Amino acid sequence: MTDKKTLDNLSRLLTKGGKYLLAFSGGPDSVYLLECLISFFGDQTSKHVYLAYVNYHDSDEVDKEQDIVFHYIYKYHLEFFKANTKYREQYGNFEDWAREYRYTFFKKIIKKEELTALLTAHHQTDLLETYVLQKKRQNLPLYYGLPEKTAMQNMTIIRPLLGISKNEIYKRLKEENCCFYEDKTNQDQNKQRNVLRKTGFDEEESSSLLEEIKKKNNELEAFYKKISSYGPMIPFASYLELSEEEQRRLLFYILNKAHLKVAEERLTGLGKESFEFLKRQENGEMKLDLFKALYRTKNEFFIGKYTKSCSYTYKFNYAEKKKNPYFELNLTKPELFNTHSFPVVIRNYQEGDTISTDLPTKDVLTLLRKQKVPFYLIPLYPVFLVKDKIVYVPFYSDILEKKLPMKLFLFENLIG
Repeated sequence: MTDKKTLDNLSRLLTKGGKYLLAFSGGPDSVYLLECLISFFGDQTSKHVYLAYVNYHDSDEVDKEQDIVFHYIYKYHLEFFKANTKYREQYGNFEDWAREYRYTFFKKIIKKEELTALLTAHHQTDLLETYVLQKKRQNLPLYYGLPEKTAMQNMTIIRPLLGISKNEIYKRLKEENCCFYEDKTNQDQNKQRNVLRKTGFDEEESSSLLEEIKKKNNELEAFYKKISSYGPMIPFASYLELSEEEQRRLLFYILNKAHLKVAEERLTGLGKESFEFLKRQENGEMKLDLFKALYRTKNEFFIGKYTKSCSYTYKFNYAEKKKNPYFELNLTKPELFNTHSFPVVIRNYQEGDTISTDLPTKDVLTLLRKQKVPFYLIPLYPVFLVKDKIVYVPFYSDILEKKLPMKLFLFENLIG
């Protein structure tokens, strides 16, 4: 069983040699996608399709749902993976918790079994509902509606049914006399999406919305191309030329690119704080989580590692060359670095560091500031120690002007 559009999508999105995990609930959408996969792979289906089912034990009819799931597993002799769980109030919103639970479950299977991608049965009606809700909530999505292929939690997700509506799926299942489980929770009218499911979309409205989605995604693609040309350091002048909505969208884009979650695709919480931080136009850093920070200089801003949580120590037992993620150093002429005995320990700057030699400026922080070391690099800056005393701090200008046989990779490490 399959329609031409879905068959074309399967041919375009899947490979004959691929191994796919199907998120299978026994509902009409996943049953239809399974039947399409049977038509696509034929008698080789069991080598390419695996089923994953999560029983949430969230209604009195879960046994009926599970019976449908096992009906298809046994019918087509497919390998399957099952998870049992139960919602508790402390988990928060049920839908958010259930989504996080099942995708974590899917990710583990894909990694363990070395599968190609996850297949989900989102269809055209889901796509239209998602878009309408995005507009209603004034979201700033990375993509309008639902993309055919995307990535989540380091796994590829493919949606082959976006060309067919819910009503068409019901019609084809009825024609083929296929059994499925209808989840009654989808009739809950307290949920915005289910209100949309009640009203539905006629052919003319669907066509109009699909054109609108296409246009908006083309505009988004052009916008992403524009901001990606900025590189990791975003020029503040370019940022100020954007409208406020574009500024917010840019922030949402870079926060997501850095794997920092922004709730419901809107600049709330972390995103809003970042926007306000840049709005103040103050140099400094804003800690985003334990490992990342937003850095703002006079002319640019970027997201990088939170340097105050970084540290390194390297020991030189004799005159030698070494390269590591933070620096490359030729110490075969140690006198260039005011070093006359070994071992030499090189570590990053620590708060309160002082130089033990007879320099007018003893405080390392003061010295680094005078040398105009960017504030975000100071926590990573190298200092040389002999017998636990700082004997040398390389001049930043000497390194930049290649007067010393030393290269710093501090910035690359910061944004890598």
